[in-house]
Amino acid sequence: MANIPAELRALPLEHVVGSPLVAAIKAQALAAKTTVDFIKEVGLKEDTSWTAEDDKTGYEARYVEFKFDRVIEERDTSTDPPKTVHKVVPSKLTVPLLSIVPIPYIRISDMTIDFEYHIRDVETSESTSETNISTNAKVGGWFYKVQLKGSFTYRTANKRETDRRSTLKITVNAVQDEIPEGLARVLDMLSEAMKVVPLSEGTVITVPAGGSGGGGSGGG
Repeated sequence: MANIPAELRALPLEHVVGSPLVAAIKAQALAAKTTVDFIKEVGLKEDTSWTAEDDKTGYEARYVEFKFDRVIEERDTSTDPPKTVHKVVPSKLTVPLLSIVPIPYIRISDMTIDFEYHIRDVETSESTSETNISTNAKVGGWFYKVQLKGSFTYRTANKRETDRRSTLKITVNAVQDEIPEGLARVLDMLSEAMKVVPLSEGTVITVPAGGSGGGGSGGG
């Protein structure tokens, strides 16, 4: 049992505890790189007209377009008195792709490392002895004759068992973190670029009395 403290002192605890921490740091760096790759591949495309110096690469935002029909209200001043007319106006909405898709931004919120090392050292010894003696006596004349027969057995056994077991449990919790302020400002500016563009002057429609047509006002 005297060797147990030495074994405990010989454990590389700095590696046992440090290796999961290093792995978590690398995982965080990999998550950040994944975010960068996602933004580049999904939300941006290379600008071939970029002429910046120092070998910098220029990008432009990817946009998606949605075409739909809008029902709008307008005041027709060509009549006396002026009246409200409704139009169906084919329109197009241009939206930056990064503003409508969730950007993965994973952060490790907490990490728990549990390490257990068990040493069980058992030493047992066993010894047995056995003696068998038998006596045969004979009497004849003036002499006494004795015969002794015997056997002696001694047995010993030493047994030692050492059981070493270790358990390493790592619990990592990751959350979708808030995006950095710089990226948030970029997304705000991209969102401001969203606009609805009419594709034609539209067609006047008849709206039943009491109905608004479900559209907004204004000409876009």
